[in-house]
Amino acid sequence: VMIALAYPPNNYDSMTYHLPRVMFYLGQSSLAHFDTANFRQVFFPFDLTILHLAILQNGVAYAKLLTLVNIGFWIGAGAAIFRICRLASYSIGASLCAAWLALTSTEILAQATATTNDLPTGTALLMAVVFIQNWIFTERQKISGRVNFSTANQNDAIMNRRGRMKYGF
Repeated sequence: VMIALAYPPNNYDSMTYHLPRVMFYLGQSSLAHFDTANFRQVFFPFDLTILHLAILQNGVAYAKLLTLVNIGFWIGAGAAIFRICRLASYSIGASLCAAWLALTSTEILAQATATTNDLPTGTALLMAVVFIQNWIFTERQKISGRVNFSTANQNDAIMNRRGRMKYGF
């Protein structure tokens, strides 16, 4: 976080694509297409551009805050990795270790302090995996609950029949 706040975005992709796109939108006060030789600036989805636009509309003095967007996604990726491991029945220690190893890898640390969309896209995919795992886990519990519930009803029906026959009801 200290490194992210100490330096404004300065990597090649941020300087040639992401931030110029935001500046074009700010300059024309519109999200409409604009003339450019770099077609990525016009045809790629908005995703992070809107967040960057919200920060830079208050002035370029806030440029150092742009890296906090990816820091937030970096934290989200760690939380998603931890949750995926916990849903896979790993221990808390193993889940923390997996999240720590993933978050401290060189490529992830480099992406965490940039304004590129790689880390947010990866985080979105990790969170989708968490939602899918949660859904599968919930559906399994519902199915096993239904099976147990229907088994209990069948056992009650059998006992009632026996009870009726035994007591003559």
